[in-house]
Amino acid sequence: MHVDDDSSIQEISKALLTDMGNFDVDFANSVDEASKKLSTKQYDIVISDYEMPQKDGLQFLKELRGKNNEIPFVLFTGKGREEVAIQALNHGADAYINKQGDPETVYGELTDALVKTIERKTFKRLHAELESKYRKIVEATLQGIIIAQGSPARIVFANSAMGKLFGYSPEELVALAPHDIQKLVHPDDRETFFNRFSQRLAGKEVESVYEVRGIRKDGKIIWLEATGSLIEHNGQPSVQGAYLDITERKRAEQDLKESEEKYKTLFEQAGDYILILEVPLTGVPTIFDANTSALQIHGYTRKEIIGKPITFLDEESGNERVMTRVKKLLNGEKLTFEAKHRRKDGSIIEAEVSIKKVKVASKNFLLSVERDITERKKMEGALRQDQNVLEAITKNIGAGFVTISRDYRVLYANKFVKNHCGNVEGKQCYATLNTLDHICPDCGVKKVFEDGVARDSHEYSHIGIDGKPYYVELIATPLKDKYGNVTAALEFVVDIAEKKRMQQKLQDSEAKFRVINEKLRVVGSLTRHDVGNKLLAVNVCTYLLKKNYADQADIVEALNNIELQVKDSAKIFEFAKMYEQLGVEELKYVDVGNVVNEAAALFSGLTITVVNNCHGVSVLADSFLRQMFYNFIDNTLKYGGKATVIKVYRENNERGGLRLIYEDNGVGISVEDKSKLFKEGFSTGGSTGFGLFFIKKMMSVYGWTITEEGELGKGAKFVITIPTGPS
Repeated sequence: MHVDDDSSIQEISKALLTDMGNFDVDFANSVDEASKKLSTKQYDIVISDYEMPQKDGLQFLKELRGKNNEIPFVLFTGKGREEVAIQALNHGADAYINKQGDPETVYGELTDALVKTIERKTFKRLHAELESKYRKIVEATLQGIIIAQGSPARIVFANSAMGKLFGYSPEELVALAPHDIQKLVHPDDRETFFNRFSQRLAGKEVESVYEVRGIRKDGKIIWLEATGSLIEHNGQPSVQGAYLDITERKRAEQDLKESEEKYKTLFEQAGDYILILEVPLTGVPTIFDANTSALQIHGYTRKEIIGKPITFLDEESGNERVMTRVKKLLNGEKLTFEAKHRRKDGSIIEAEVSIKKVKVASKNFLLSVERDITERKKMEGALRQDQNVLEAITKNIGAGFVTISRDYRVLYANKFVKNHCGNVEGKQCYATLNTLDHICPDCGVKKVFEDGVARDSHEYSHIGIDGKPYYVELIATPLKDKYGNVTAALEFVVDIAEKKRMQQKLQDSEAKFRVINEKLRVVGSLTRHDVGNKLLAVNVCTYLLKKNYADQADIVEALNNIELQVKDSAKIFEFAKMYEQLGVEELKYVDVGNVVNEAAALFSGLTITVVNNCHGVSVLADSFLRQMFYNFIDNTLKYGGKATVIKVYRENNERGGLRLIYEDNGVGISVEDKSKLFKEGFSTGGSTGFGLFFIKKMMSVYGWTITEEGELGKGAKFVITIPTGPS
């Protein structure tokens, strides 16, 4: 089936394919028509144009492969960019043929591609059917199964489950060399495992079920329960192994073993002081245990504190207040409050207490995590005393200033903040400034308290007390005591309403330009596509006329001239297409070495040696970088004369940038031509003169510069200077 929206191309294709390859050709004018025909009729292969109304050839290919339809597919199009070829092959196309060029050559390549693709697919199908007969026996099991034989061991069969266990495909496992098979087993288990394999292969009695550690392709270690047995495979003694992943089971066993010790260590080494309280049937909770930090801060030994009621430490809370809290905790609430604790020496510490119920063996305990906030409370008191000073500093500036305590209460807010949010002092900052019922994970103040460093600014918008939206930029910074402990946070607020208005105007303007550019792109693309098809038709008609009037020199000469003009027209259209797309793609970091390889791969049978020393060199560019190296190589082939070697390498610029060098050992460029080399339309013959002109324009988009520094008789040398950014 040949899918193309141009009837003239269909007629030409049928005539030439029937003549060259004895094909029976059916047609479809669109992707939807082709899909309907494929559902009712059997075809050996699909040939599809790329640019068609509604759906293009790549969309057709994606739809087929998305439905697991593996029918051979050849993309046959006049769209000359190599990105289309790469996308087509990545999505499962079997071949990509450019319809632009000499008809005999184009349809000769197409006929050859059709024959080879059909033969390859037929062989692959027959091979898969034969192999599936054996695989069905073992593929249904979830266990990994392999068959190995020989000394050293070689894997001769592996099912899909085995591949998944180790991160390989079954084919990769079968292809592993003996030393790579050794690496599938953990080094500590390797000797025992392969000794057992050798003994079993020799017919000796060995343990048939055992545990062993394997190493996946990604380096991860997995635990396996292995079962081995001696079998005969292809007339040779072999060992069949079945493997079950028990990694989670082993991890659970290890976790269970380590958990008690781990939590004991965490309990003892925690910076906060932790109390475990036992809840009796009547009366206030008693101290069941205390970690080292809690004992040190209170000045007691474990023996002195265990068994005492919690009121033994609490300076202010009597039995009634404690029991009110216990009732809430037993109902599932988690409480956070401030308390004053009495040390053994009689001194008082102020603590922030976070407490919740935990249940162990049907018995209720309370886990109390407490933090010394004595210094913080002193700092808050000092901040309140300095409120008049802060007000005097900030009341006349066009910015907000908020002081926030460690429990997220607003200690001070200047006039700017109050105008937007009202009187917020003493309230939770996240409830009053953001109208949330919890601390936001991205809160700058939260990160200040966690890390103790100033946080980068971020934008925020909300509705003020006057009902109008406001836009501000925030930055939070810590307040620390003399010991370096963060006691509070300062949050600065700057009005950015005017900035947001300007950004919106800029976005509106950009949207208008995008619409205009899209219209120009569509008109240009459609024009090139339709005229390209007509030029192909002219080429084919010229070819047929030359064949029929080969003995009339004047006619052949005129037809040759027509072909030359058509080729030049196609080159001009290709330049227009590339120039239209210049600067449209989003720039991203690409590896120069990979790009050079891709450009060289586009030349079939390249005889010139390409020395590529740019692997690992990363620059900010788009797909036109590949086009640039393609043009360079093409120019070397066309005009390099004696050229046998191309070198691409990097040099560090004296100013810290980078220089990319492309040079060949050809005839070089004359001094006279150098001055005109990058001008529009300049050519030494046989080209449109747009190639190097386009590259110069591309350099301006990237912010790079390009010069030609070769010597006549020694070769061309293009030097690209990249100021900053690459690595």
